[in-house]
Amino acid sequence: MSMKEQPTRRSFLGSLLRTVSGIYLANAVLDLDNEAEAQTTQPTYLDVTTLPLAPQEKRTSIEYHDINVSGNQLYDVRKSRNKKVSQNFKLGEFTKSGEVIFDFARIDSEILEVLQSIRTEIRKPMVITSGYRSFSHNRKINGSKRSRHMSGDAADFYVSGVRAYDLADLSAEVLKNKHIRGGIGTYKGQRFIHVDTRGRDERWGPHRAPIHTLTTRANSKETA
Repeated sequence: MSMKEQPTRRSFLGSLLRTVSGIYLANAVLDLDNEAEAQTTQPTYLDVTTLPLAPQEKRTSIEYHDINVSGNQLYDVRKSRNKKVSQNFKLGEFTKSGEVIFDFARIDSEILEVLQSIRTEIRKPMVITSGYRSFSHNRKINGSKRSRHMSGDAADFYVSGVRAYDLADLSAEVLKNKHIRGGIGTYKGQRFIHVDTRGRDERWGPHRAPIHTLTTRANSKETA
């Protein structure tokens, strides 16, 4: 190799190294950008405990009395009904009973968690027919005197094409897997079931879902 060729070869190698380094740097920056984008695009859901509390006069009125003394707060949900509380549910689905929509409601985070887990397992839309009920509305429709709907930790629902008995058994499995004690009810001739997270095991109706032996998780509510 001549003396003239050596600088040319060194220049070529230097240029090549700078190009390769630039590619590695560009890829590293791109990876960081993709990671940041993934973090920012992950869905965020409403934390019900951040909802504004209902006015004091509502919280102390007989209309919204929680006969079970569950400790679940009464929230003002008027501005948040369309916000998602989980992958498949909006807050408004839990703040109504039949056609009656409530401006103020008790919402227990565990029942939201359980319903979403059932929905994930079943892979079909769930129709919630009754979420929260006020004390006065529960009395008007002759609901159970100690209905858990008044505490905001219960839901009645059905899934088209799925038997109520199968829904009940799946719900029992979800409660077991989440170490949550609660009630499951079925009703003769009805396609909907009742599920709640009352803190103790209860089963009723023509089909009684199994009660699994479990240890209640540490942050679960005490027996009401």
